Amino acid sequence: MIFPHNFNHQIVYTLIVCDTIQLHFKSTFFYAVILKTFQLEPICLPQIQKMQVAQQFAECQGRLAALELEIKEAKAKVLSAEQKVEKAHEEGKPSSALEKLLDSATSQLSDLIAIERELMKSKREFSLILASIDGTKEHQSAAYDHLPRVKNTGSYLGKANRFLFRTERWACVTAITKRKAITFAHTTHSNLQVGNQLKILSLKNGANYYTVKVTKKDPVCDWILLESKVDLCDEAPYWRLATDGLGYMLIGFSGQSQKESPLAVSPGMICSQRLNEHGHILGSSGSNLGDSGGPCFDAETGDLIGINVGCESTPFGLNDPLGHVLEKVASRYSSRALIIPITSFRFLI
Repeated sequence: MIFPHNFNHQIVYTLIVCDTIQLHFKSTFFYAVILKTFQLEPICLPQIQKMQVAQQFAECQGRLAALELEIKEAKAKVLSAEQKVEKAHEEGKPSSALEKLLDSATSQLSDLIAIERELMKSKREFSLILASIDGTKEHQSAAYDHLPRVKNTGSYLGKANRFLFRTERWACVTAITKRKAITFAHTTHSNLQVGNQLKILSLKNGANYYTVKVTKKDPVCDWILLESKVDLCDEAPYWRLATDGLGYMLIGFSGQSQKESPLAVSPGMICSQRLNEHGHILGSSGSNLGDSGGPCFDAETGDLIGINVGCESTPFGLNDPLGHVLEKVASRYSSRALIIPITSFRFLI
């Protein structure tokens, strides 16, 4: 905007930066009145938009920085609550009040993470707008700073080689610590009891068999805890809290028709982080025969978020004709995966 040499530039500056006047600039009428009154040359509207978006972008960055501290404090509260509950269990003291405190802290952390994701999304949108106005790549790169990093399939298969094991029948077993692993408790594993032993095979080294022992079993939640006397992996997988909308990769042995290996990778998103009556959350990846016991890794960080144990039942009536049932299964009702969140095992390690 070009002003007359004898004009009060402070007045114009105030008009430009004032949010109220900026909003009025979007109206052709008010814009024309201002131009005529102050004898100004027209200003390019994208420049005004850029000023507004840049301010919103800066505010978004500030809120993200503050939120990072809040999330750090919330994680500390969750850890403290977990330790108190675990100590109460060890001492045989009542823990219901402490468990409620833990649930509250976990819920608060989930809410903060959800807010963080929304702010990251807004920051990306502002960055793309600025990039389109500037025609530069500076904001384009910033737009993708907080987006999930796209990993190639090989990176997830690398995780599988480190933490996914199989039985002789190609059932999935997932290491959750160096010497502890989880598998499912239904069908072929329903007869396993505490004290039983079984052999599992490493995907990393096909010749390595490990003997593991059943130490705990929960047929309702559908898991079996296995323990080894030697390390199953060089380092334990990192755990991450599963939250609504979180992208993940399910790795299992559902590729039964493949010649070399039945290993399969299925992408998905957490549909609901709220536990059902069996202690499961829902994922959009679905689950096929051979995926039970398989790990679910965060699509962004590669952290372990849960163990898949099956899928929802397809809703149809007993009197539905076979053709109607097949139609529902094939198209209208895509069964969602049932996932045990990895944090459910925090008291077992």
